[in-house]
Parts: sequence; C-alpha cells; structure tokens
Amino acid sequence: MQNFGIMKFLKFIILPLNYIVALILLISASVQYISPLTFGYVSFLGTFFPIFLTINIIFLLWWALCLNKHFLISAIALILVFPNYKRIFSFSENKEEICEQCKSVRIFSYNTMTMDCYKKASKNKTLKYLKDIDTDIMCLQEIGWKSSGDYLKKNDILNALEPKFAHHYFHIASETSWGNYGIAVFTKYKIINPQEIVFKSSFNSALKLDLSIEGDTVRLINCHLESNGLTMHERKSLTNDATNKRVLFGTLKKMRRTSIIRAKQADEIAKMVAESPYPVIVCGDFNDTAYSYTYKTISQNLNDAFIGSGIGTGFTFFDHFFRFRIDYILTSNRFATKNFKVEKADCSDHRPISCEIIFKQ
Repeated sequence: MQNFGIMKFLKFIILPLNYIVALILLISASVQYISPLTFGYVSFLGTFFPIFLTINIIFLLWWALCLNKHFLISAIALILVFPNYKRIFSFSENKEEICEQCKSVRIFSYNTMTMDCYKKASKNKTLKYLKDIDTDIMCLQEIGWKSSGDYLKKNDILNALEPKFAHHYFHIASETSWGNYGIAVFTKYKIINPQEIVFKSSFNSALKLDLSIEGDTVRLINCHLESNGLTMHERKSLTNDATNKRVLFGTLKKMRRTSIIRAKQADEIAKMVAESPYPVIVCGDFNDTAYSYTYKTISQNLNDAFIGSGIGTGFTFFDHFFRFRIDYILTSNRFATKNFKVEKADCSDHRPISCEIIFKQ
C-alpha cells in the first residue's frame, strides 16, 4: 500500500513537474532567437536558464538512481541545449595558437554603480581602486559625479586617471541637479571620431570611437544598455517574498518592458558592428544574460572573451541571491584573447572584467 502511494506521487506529481521543467529549459534556451518586440512575454526566461538547467540535472540524477526510464525526459532536454553550456562555465579551452610576438592591448570594463559619487575624492574607494588598475583601455559605465557640494567632482576623476591615460572621452547620459551620470573611455591611444549613442532612455547610453593603436585602427563600442529598473526595495521584496504574486508579476512585467527596450538597443549596436570598416571591440554592461536576444544579437560574428579565455562561471553581477553574467568583452575575428578575468572588487554591485587582446598576424 505504501509503495502504491509512492508510485502515485511519482506519476501524478513528480513526472508532470519534470515535463514542465524540461519544457521551460528548452524555451529559456530558445528565447535568444526571438526578439522581445515579437514575443516579449517569454523573453525574460533566458535569465533563468541556469536555474532550470540545474533542476533538470537533479531530475536526471533522481530518475537514474531510481533506475527509471523517465530520466530520458531531462536527458533529452539537456542534450538539446548543450551548445549553451559553454556560456555558463568556461574551462579556458581556447586551442587557438597565439603569436607571442604579436602586439596586444589590455582592456578593462567596469560598471561603477555611479562611482560612489556621494563621497569626496579622498574617501572614494572606487576612485582609489581605478587609480591602481594596470590597463591600456579603461571602459567605465554608470559613472557619476557632482557639480557642487563636498562630493566627487569630474576633475577628481581626471586628476586620478589622466596621469596614466593620455586620452579620454566622457558621455553624459543624464544631467540633473542631483548629479551627472554616464559612461567614459580612458586610453593610452589616440581617440578618433568619438560618437555618442543616445538611447531613448533617461540613464543608459553607449559610446562609439576609433582608437589608433600602433598603425591599426580599432573601433571600440562601450555600452550601458537598459537595466531592468528594479529598485533596491523591489530587489529585497523579491528576495524575501518571491512567492507573493503581486511582487512576482510586478517584477516580470518590468523585465518584459525593459527587455523590449534592450532589444532595440541591441539591434542598433549590432548594426554599428556590421557597418564598421575596422575590427571591433564591444564591451560593457548589457544588463542581459548570455541566453538573451540582446547578447545573441550583439555577439553575432564576434567572439566572447570569457568563452575564449575565461575560467569559472564568469558571474559579474552580485546582489542578494542574484548571480548573473551580464558584462562582456566581445571582439572581431581579427583578435585573439587571453587571460579573461572577473576582477575581485567590491566597489559596485558589478565586478570589473578584463582581458588581453592580441592582434593576429
């Protein structure tokens, strides 16, 4: 009688649940091919791909231990999404032969979370951290400074970084009485034709410019794409009360709306990459995972430095229980990459990323 109850539980509860989770895994792996402009209600599922992947692995192990043929449900789903695994965990399997004599540049990208701009320069941890970074190109997103008061000023940023970088360019995305926010590039190389890319957004933007690097011209695009717009209060509510329908559906509604905005921005960036007469480096905070339409669109015909030369999960965003890889360095086939790293800095809810970019012969 007890065995009958267990079998009934497996048949009517666990088995249907397994089918549902396997189906959601397949959908979450497929949304990268579907523009949120077309079907926005499932676009956010790519964010949860690693979660459904893990649940399916648990189901697979469960049925296998029970010596039950239903392990095939998750096994088939896991096989079908196999190409996506390398975007979760990299083993630095780049087998490409890299020329040791070829010229290379070091690039660093960081969303500074407004650069702790409410603290003056002498007590600003973010500014002190950036001063010590050894790189040739520094791309910063979500920088901030104040125009008045005893807070961080633009001149403080320049005084800290100009001694190491001969060239720089700021793009102010938002200018208010509270302060100025935007993105910037600091570099040892001459900047040519900088172009500010203004999105229909109050806070997000991108910057396109060309760099003259020892006889080569390289197009650099520094991005800060639309965020999900979740306030600190909303993040805490989601963490503490994820089962609350109002909290959950409110979050999903926001994610759907912002994914549509990012889709338009991604299309615009992808067009710039396709039309570039020079090899391209795209970096920055995409505010979307590697299983999203945003990533798929921008990264087409580009190589992901994390996949090519990273080790581990590559998570760049940390907040409460949230762990995502949403910051990227992408390059044209003209380049190889090595030593991709997620840097250990705690000045922001993002982690900085860096790698060495090698010019192929």
